[in-house]
Amino acid sequence: MQLLDENYSNKKNNKKLKITILVSIIVLFVIMLILIITMFALKEKELIVTLDGNKNNKIGSLLVFDGSNTNKIYVPIRDIASYLGYKDYSGEYDNVSEVSNKCYVECENEVANFALNSNHIYKKEIINNSDYEIKTIDEPVKAINGKLYTTTDGIEKAFNVSFTYNADKNTVVIYTMPYLIQAYSSKVLDYGYESIAEEFNNQKTVLNNMLVVNKEEKYAVIDIEGKAILENKYEKIEYLQNSSDFLVTKDGKVGIITQSGKTKVGLTYDEIKLMDNSKNLYMIKKDGKYGVIDNSGKILIHPEYNKIGIDASQFKENEIKNSYVLLNTLIPVQKGELWGFINISGNQITDFEYTAIGYLEASSTTGSNLLLIPDYDVIIVKKDEKYTAINAKGEKIWPAAFDAIYMTITSGEKEYTMSGNNKTWNLIQKLEEQGIGKKKAKENTDSNNTTNTENTNTNESANTTNKSNNTLEAITQ
Repeated sequence: MQLLDENYSNKKNNKKLKITILVSIIVLFVIMLILIITMFALKEKELIVTLDGNKNNKIGSLLVFDGSNTNKIYVPIRDIASYLGYKDYSGEYDNVSEVSNKCYVECENEVANFALNSNHIYKKEIINNSDYEIKTIDEPVKAINGKLYTTTDGIEKAFNVSFTYNADKNTVVIYTMPYLIQAYSSKVLDYGYESIAEEFNNQKTVLNNMLVVNKEEKYAVIDIEGKAILENKYEKIEYLQNSSDFLVTKDGKVGIITQSGKTKVGLTYDEIKLMDNSKNLYMIKKDGKYGVIDNSGKILIHPEYNKIGIDASQFKENEIKNSYVLLNTLIPVQKGELWGFINISGNQITDFEYTAIGYLEASSTTGSNLLLIPDYDVIIVKKDEKYTAINAKGEKIWPAAFDAIYMTITSGEKEYTMSGNNKTWNLIQKLEEQGIGKKKAKENTDSNNTTNTENTNTNESANTTNKSNNTLEAITQ
């Protein structure tokens, strides 16, 4: 009887052992399965960045995601520059310094300037020394750990790249413009054209799924699938990136055609030049005279003037961003031998009484030529042989009675001086005594809003006019 009990006990123990082993195997299998799933899940969440078709983990490590918005990415401007074929510097392109709240990036053809808390990027082509174009970005530049960051929108507009983030796949795909041009160069041959246009500005069309191409010394515009947008019949085509329109030349006449092929401005002018991209204003030339039209082709200033705009190269130290529109609202216009001002709405706001715009007689001993003081919205003008300053409404701050109004730069600091009757005065001090204070920053205002740009001084312009004669008498005695 005892032997039977022992056999029963052994069988029972063996059964428990088998159950224990089976359970352990199942548990281990479940754990392994969980680990495998976890590994795949982690792999799925890993950010994958590709640049021009190649994986680039280094760029991925630079990106900062907005915790409240998973689709918002911030990119360090200077750190990413070298990956995109650009050099990076602190300060501004036309005012190099070691300040940390400004920076610029530069390639062979173009430069782009950034500033902390600004939602504007200032860009210009280097080769032709053009005026700056203003690019408005979706969010102001911000600082993170002492470095300047911008959004993917800012990166695209500054560096001429395509930057796409897919949140579902957690991937970032970046294509540079040179890579895209090279990729499509063979395609245009298949489409029956000779090559893609070499002009840097025209190559930007690839970022908008278009290509400016040529064949038999004529130009056309096609989409990336080869479909014609503008026929191959133009002597010249210039892409207007801000509006995605095209300046076209045929039989020596210039007009504007949209990317849908609609004629916006007929081929009636001898010359059309973009003079302000934020307001979409164009200078026109017809029969040797100059005028201004808007983006719809409406004439704002009839082509009956000798010259429009100033020569910014004469004011190299003055950081002139636009030689056609001063203080964001005034267009200098020459009629005969005299100058006056017309505003961006086409209204004449001063008489044609000025012999020059800006002080142009500075020497190495006296200082630098001076056109404007942007922080105070003041323009220097010359009447007969004397100088004065006007405000953003075209009103004289003082009668024209000064022999010189110029700028000096010492250790990077700018000083503005007026002289007359063998005396000198600090211009800024006299402006503030006149009630003209430093204007408030307006960087975050939409650059296309031009309805409130004529009065940015802290004083009322009427008070300026009333005070001017008394102030002039006081400082010239």
